[in-house]
Amino acid sequence: MACCVWIALSLLITAHEAAALDPKKKITQYNYETWEKKDGLPHQSVLAILQTHQNENQGYIWLGSYDGLIRFDGAKFIVFNQRNTPEFRNSTVLTLCETPDGTIWIGTNGGGLLALKAGKFRNYQAQENLPSDIITSLAYDLLSNRLWIGTRKGLCKLDLSTQTFTTYTVSNGLPSNSINTVMVDSRGDVWAGTDLGLWHLQNGMVNTYRSQTSVAALPDNYVRAIYEDKNGNIWIGTNVGISRFEQTHWQTYTPKDGLVSESVYSIFQDSGGALWIGTIRGLSRFYDGRFENFTEKDGFEGVRIYAFMEDREGSLWFGTSRAGLNRFRDGTFLTFAKSEGLIDDVIYSIYQDSDGSLWFGSFNGMTHWKDGEICNYTTKNGLPVDIIRAFLRARDGKFWIATFGSGILNYDGKTFKALTEKEGLVNNGTRTICEDKDGALWIGTNVHGLSRYKDGKFTNFKTTIGLTSNSIISLLCDSDNTLWIATDGGGLNAYKNGNFFAYTSRDGLSGDVVFCMYEDQEKVLWVGTSGGLSRLKDGKITAYTSRNGLYGNDVFQILEDDDGYLWMNCNTGIFRVSKIELNEFAEGKRTQINSRAFGVEDGMKTNEGITPATACKTRDGMLWFPTAKGAVQINPRKLPKNLIPPPVHIEEIYVDGERREKSEQLVLEAGSNKLEFHYAGLSLLAPRKVKFRYQLEGFDKTWNEADTRRTAYYTNLPPSTYTFRVIACNNDGIWNEQGDAITLTIKPFFYQTVWFAGLIAMAVLLTGVGIFTLAHRQCDSERKRLGCAGGKTHARFSNGKAASGDCAAGSSVSTRRNGNQTV
Repeated sequence: MACCVWIALSLLITAHEAAALDPKKKITQYNYETWEKKDGLPHQSVLAILQTHQNENQGYIWLGSYDGLIRFDGAKFIVFNQRNTPEFRNSTVLTLCETPDGTIWIGTNGGGLLALKAGKFRNYQAQENLPSDIITSLAYDLLSNRLWIGTRKGLCKLDLSTQTFTTYTVSNGLPSNSINTVMVDSRGDVWAGTDLGLWHLQNGMVNTYRSQTSVAALPDNYVRAIYEDKNGNIWIGTNVGISRFEQTHWQTYTPKDGLVSESVYSIFQDSGGALWIGTIRGLSRFYDGRFENFTEKDGFEGVRIYAFMEDREGSLWFGTSRAGLNRFRDGTFLTFAKSEGLIDDVIYSIYQDSDGSLWFGSFNGMTHWKDGEICNYTTKNGLPVDIIRAFLRARDGKFWIATFGSGILNYDGKTFKALTEKEGLVNNGTRTICEDKDGALWIGTNVHGLSRYKDGKFTNFKTTIGLTSNSIISLLCDSDNTLWIATDGGGLNAYKNGNFFAYTSRDGLSGDVVFCMYEDQEKVLWVGTSGGLSRLKDGKITAYTSRNGLYGNDVFQILEDDDGYLWMNCNTGIFRVSKIELNEFAEGKRTQINSRAFGVEDGMKTNEGITPATACKTRDGMLWFPTAKGAVQINPRKLPKNLIPPPVHIEEIYVDGERREKSEQLVLEAGSNKLEFHYAGLSLLAPRKVKFRYQLEGFDKTWNEADTRRTAYYTNLPPSTYTFRVIACNNDGIWNEQGDAITLTIKPFFYQTVWFAGLIAMAVLLTGVGIFTLAHRQCDSERKRLGCAGGKTHARFSNGKAASGDCAAGSSVSTRRNGNQTV
């Protein structure tokens, strides 16, 4: 149950294109995603994985399952099995392989071997020289253009140049005819794993390895997996661990060495050099001589891991038993949570101390991270209360902690001393703390107002003496020694020289629930509210909302990087905006601003921000934001960019609701009215961010912006020949300008053809000629008649003029008899 890819080409493509998973990160810091039945996956078990690189299938993920062959484009799953594909004699797909000509080889559990090329399936069965219809493993030999086929009745070699089969059995030195896995190494040697040992074919010579032959050899005869690493070492997975074979030396690793389980099902090395081992109880990563495991306690819900695959963008995919399709993906951001040693996943406050260490506050205690070492504090080891809201290192060196329930704490590195209501604090439920230039501490509480602590005494402030709300969310003392107070419902308050004043929505503030404030170097105050972002400069307020391009209207925290961007956290992710654009908007030089948003696809464990909470910019320029699933670290100067343009495919065409086979020249019957083109852009790193443009040449004059929509519609097209083109860009705006295209012709009805138009023109011409001829004959007849009458009336004209001989005049003569007069 493995996927054997064209190894040489796959490694070359991976190394050239992909940015591998960072092996220095903990496994839990990767973005971990799963696809199961609820997500559209037809079956919960994935037995094989392959990404194709050739021709019309470039970029697709192919899966082997108990319910058939599955194609995945990042958005939807397409299934091929006995129900819809006659060539499938059995729907269980155990192994997959791609050859350089673009053929996908499919090994089934009793239905023989299938080959898929140019959209057509071909079936090979035991009656066609295969030793068995149960195909367990496939491997392609690039050097000799041969496909090696593992079956339950021997090992088979298919020469793709001559289409001839050669079978190897126990008579050729195989330990057993039941083949579990087969692999061709970089030297062209063939390795086969059986239930009775390991078989090695080298330059026509056969070597067999069994556990009984040598103490230092295989630890077990049941070989399920074989893999060659980048150094040419052969790794063997068995029922009692994993062994590395280097020339003549064997080294075996078991759970005693850190391996998660002794039963090994799959092995893979990513382009970053980490070796991944799939077992019956999760997976292990082996890097730099150490094992790290990912199991049920880390969120893995499967049992066996059958196959691995690294895609062209550097993500690691693995197929499991009962947990569907899984993926690890490196993110733009790095998240630290309970799995990385923090006290809790939900972080409310992040603070950098004067010595460079970091403090993290949560509802379950606090974490101190210094020089790579983590120390957690709770009520079990000295904290008076577990709910920690804010930190402050005062200028006199004292360290203060705002808690919910025990007032503020002074921590000297050994003991905690609490200042509470007994000492004069307005309330023990504190939220935020700051220090002014006079050395006074200001403490904001949940619903009881504000306290000032100076020279051992508290002074308290409430709505009765100037505050617009007693619910204080955050505090900021600016460069002018003005105390800014963010309130819940009372807008932005300020305290200076003993006086309070306020800014609310009536004054232009974007909202009256204020979450945070930030003062930049130009002494501009930026205010995050429930209704957007506000800028306060020289007494003038400018409000920014989603209508103006702001990504989120609920701005929980604001930080500024070293390149002039404001970073903000909200309930749907983290985003940044250029401060230049914000200022130009305030000055009336632009009407819109541009936000770049980040979320789960960029390394966050959740998009959900936290408020009331405190973010932090550390002295090395890193930005830290609290979230509902850990503290997010951002290096704003190292935002990786996906430079790989997505392969683009026109997948399906529907004409009046009926699916049509895709071909180079599609001819449609007359009267075809409704056309649908379904297409895909295969950037799997962030498939929901892939954007498209399409154009129907011969009808559209310009490109249509489809955004993320994957279908184009046309109706009532006149008969003609058209070319439909579609292009796509990835999540970082890198376009595949070539895209995909298909030409189609809509036939005309007979009355829409050129010959029919000519016939109509001829008929009109002949009708005109006929009418003219008839009229001419009538004129001749009338002229003759009038000629006789004209001789009699000529003498009666008093003016002596002759009667007109013009036929038209003669035909228009009217006669009125009145006595003897004729006119």
